Amino acid sequence: MSLVCVRLALNHHRDTGAPDGEFLVVGDRLADVHLLGGAPIGRLLGDRTLGVLDGLPAGRAARLAETLEALLMSWGRSAPEVARSLGIHPQTARKRLRHLDVLFDGRLADPGFRFEALLALRTRALRG
Repeated sequence: MSLVCVRLALNHHRDTGAPDGEFLVVGDRLADVHLLGGAPIGRLLGDRTLGVLDGLPAGRAARLAETLEALLMSWGRSAPEVARSLGIHPQTARKRLRHLDVLFDGRLADPGFRFEALLALRTRALRG
């Protein structure tokens, strides 16, 4: 199992263009290695969970994905907190959050959906 983890971490490390010889502690990246190991399933999850963003212009989809991640990583899930983490105005955050709520048909309140969305966002980020 250790060898599988190391191979996945090293391959990803190389794919990201990280410099050779950089010290890599795989134990600190087990969540990433887990997601990398299930990459085909992660793609399916991402397509199913975040597919509504694919029909949007690239810039808008990227901003909304960034806002969704900030929302999912926040404690209070409030527009001011999301705005602070993104460095944007709270009204801009509110507008994006309303758009996300419409796109995801109110599922942002569902803990299961939030978990899947966070996994899907993290998997997409690892894929670059």
